[in-house]
Amino acid sequence: GYYFSKPIPAGTYETFMEKRVEQIADHDVFDMDASHNGKSVSSSVSQALTSGFEVIYYVDSASGQYVQFSAQGKYEDLQIESSGRDFFGDTMRNIPRVVYRDDWERVATAMHRDTLLGQLEGGKSFTMVYRLVIEGMPIYYNLKAVKVMSGDDHHIVIGVSNVNEQILREQNIENTRRSSVTFSSIAQALAKDYFSIYYVDTETDKFIEFSAHEDYNDLGIEKGGDDFFNLSRKNILRVIYPEDQEMILNAFTKDKIMSELDSTGTFTLEYRIMFNDEPVYVSMKATRLDDRNDSHIVIGVNSIEAQMRRQREFEAVKARTMTYARIAEALSKDYFSIYLVNTDTDEFIEYSSSSDFKELQVEQSGKDFFEDCHRNIIRLVHKDDLNLALSVWDKKRLMPEIESGKTVSSTYRLMFDDVPVYINCKVIKLDEDGDEGSYIVIGVSNVDDQVKREKELNLARDKANRDPLTGVKSKHAYDEATARLNDEIYEGEPEPFALAVCDVNGLKTINDTYGHQAGDDLIRDASHVICETFKHSPVYRIGGDEFVVIMKGSDYENRSQLTAEMAERNAANKAQGGAVIACGYDDYRPEEDVSVEAVFKRADEAMYQNKSSLKDAAAGA
Repeated sequence: GYYFSKPIPAGTYETFMEKRVEQIADHDVFDMDASHNGKSVSSSVSQALTSGFEVIYYVDSASGQYVQFSAQGKYEDLQIESSGRDFFGDTMRNIPRVVYRDDWERVATAMHRDTLLGQLEGGKSFTMVYRLVIEGMPIYYNLKAVKVMSGDDHHIVIGVSNVNEQILREQNIENTRRSSVTFSSIAQALAKDYFSIYYVDTETDKFIEFSAHEDYNDLGIEKGGDDFFNLSRKNILRVIYPEDQEMILNAFTKDKIMSELDSTGTFTLEYRIMFNDEPVYVSMKATRLDDRNDSHIVIGVNSIEAQMRRQREFEAVKARTMTYARIAEALSKDYFSIYLVNTDTDEFIEYSSSSDFKELQVEQSGKDFFEDCHRNIIRLVHKDDLNLALSVWDKKRLMPEIESGKTVSSTYRLMFDDVPVYINCKVIKLDEDGDEGSYIVIGVSNVDDQVKREKELNLARDKANRDPLTGVKSKHAYDEATARLNDEIYEGEPEPFALAVCDVNGLKTINDTYGHQAGDDLIRDASHVICETFKHSPVYRIGGDEFVVIMKGSDYENRSQLTAEMAERNAANKAQGGAVIACGYDDYRPEEDVSVEAVFKRADEAMYQNKSSLKDAAAGA
């Protein structure tokens, strides 16, 4: 989930937007009338992009047409359409494909067209945090929707940003020396994005503010006091953009903040502050200071307005109050070890907060980070992950990625007392080089529980979707498949398909005569015959001796031939004492079917007709 943002000259961006709008017009994605010429589309999307979103959708809520802008990185890997004519329909189809399952219902409800537009009435904005599945892992994203401020009432902009972790980007440590680099200098790098930080004792509500932004100082917000939460609510009415005041008053309460910290570890909020009579978007993040003193929290406020000039320095911290070192501990608490590496000399210092990691006997400082790292990899990394770890810490490969502004992240296993434990390493370059050289910061965190939990979930999901007797897909998997098909039918864009319903003849007789083991063998044999016949289609066992096949593509085109092949197999198996399977199919009829169940009913009736024919043939014989 780590990303970085890069500003570009305005002229370059306008040229890019003009070309993009020409492409939109050429593809007739939108009707480019006088009120929505290229300039206004470019302006609208530009306003959304300034909020730092990873991907932007520009949507005509009346027609459903849309264009996606600036999808990159992991989000692009989801293969979500870059433009289309039915945004809300495409969204509903993408939800079960890319959204974490526990969030399906909530996201589907919120992104229903009428629900979303209702939330945006009166110029309001709508935000929602949910999880996408990226490379098999649930990653938190934030969605924000607003109406386009261009005089119309049916265009909206929707921005999606990664909020899984606070990005540690472009830190600045000045006058860094190996003998004097401490957590204080690292804190300056980690906390530089914040123009105001509050240190709050939640037991007494006493607080101190550290501010590094002149405009924020001009707001007249108290530098310290005894009643943080009540003073904050009073300040809301003075400095918050009027349209956001009600939302902030409802969300920014002590009970809600502490509850969110207890459940997730962080509390985040986006809103607008009035600076020089202009609304500016800001983001607030609250986190506990550390586990040893959980009554104290740190609240940081930073600008997310791309064109806003921000100051980079904190005020000097008094010795009797909070220090930058303690802020660093709060911001980096997810890491059990942090390395500061001079990439010119390869000298390094390690800051470790985990007794387990110290037991690995990794050097706390040294002359050659990459050489020591390779030596420790051979000694500590799980044998199956050796090649991965060695490639990550190859300096010749790593540094070009770091120099290009990328944040490198890798997960592999270390051996703790002969037990493999998943760890994650993230590398970021400090943004300024001094006389002492260039530096990177490396954070190492324990993600063993998270990785194992995801694997357990995947195993449980696979078990639920697999029939244990035959190995084909289960009734649960069939229900999920029909739900997706019903969504496609509801949206009016289903791919042509047909259902084949199959039933094993003579199962009860076999069970009564030879026992259930023989009956199970018959079901497995029948399953094999069905899978061999419908080779390119998913097969589901939905009952004791009942199977369903969803035919698409080549199997759909050859459905009559395949059912004829089933009849030939039945004749051969009957002569040899093998499994005889009644089979009937029917097609989806767009002009009359409103659900998969209608197709299933006709296919089931056809199966029973075939079953009756097989019995009559047996009786005649």
